[in-house]
Amino acid sequence: MSIDWITVLAQVGNFLLLVWLLKRFLYQPILNGIAAREAEIARRLEQATLAREKAETAEQQYLSSLAQTRAGQEEAVASALEQTAEQREQILRRARKQVEHERQEWQAYLEREREEFVRHLQLTAHDTLLATSQRMVQELADEQFELLILRHLRRQLQSIARELVQAAGTSQEIEVSTRYELPDDSRQQVIDILQELFVGAVVNFRIRLEQSPGVMVHVGGVEVSWTLDSYAEELAREFREQYARTAGEA
Repeated sequence: MSIDWITVLAQVGNFLLLVWLLKRFLYQPILNGIAAREAEIARRLEQATLAREKAETAEQQYLSSLAQTRAGQEEAVASALEQTAEQREQILRRARKQVEHERQEWQAYLEREREEFVRHLQLTAHDTLLATSQRMVQELADEQFELLILRHLRRQLQSIARELVQAAGTSQEIEVSTRYELPDDSRQQVIDILQELFVGAVVNFRIRLEQSPGVMVHVGGVEVSWTLDSYAEELAREFREQYARTAGEA
């Protein structure tokens, strides 16, 4: 069966459109927040500069006054200069400390947002890739895939035998559905496996063209499936659990 390249290209186009939408509606607000934070830092720097200029102006005014007070006020002038310099240094130290604190907060915020954006992008890319791969495999799968699953049916049923028996209750009918018709020897193999678990049960086979390639067993209102769709769903679930654990650790 040939690959439907038009569908593949459409999926790729959808993925590129999704990346553009993420950039437009997720990453742009992040950049806007960063710009606002930078503006706030600039404003505080300006305030610190004004405070420093005020201190320097006060110093210059005092120096001018000192020149007029003559020798008798030298000690008072020296003390005032020392206090002014100390105040100026205190203001500058506070300003530098505040600016450094704001810078570190901004960098931490930017890093968190970047990591979150990358995680969302990876999750979206995985979902798109998984859907595309699932579609391609379904188009390529045939009855040989179902026969391959039947080789492992005994082991798979034995792992959930207790639950199936409890779910079946008094039911004596079992339905096995596939997308393709099974050969007679494969049907007999399925009957033998199921009757080991359900003694005297009647096994009916049904062809479902709308079903994903694989095998589904219906017993007592319970449905157990080993299909491409079920494997893809389990893979997606495991990836999302891993993503959730990674996000929690971050």
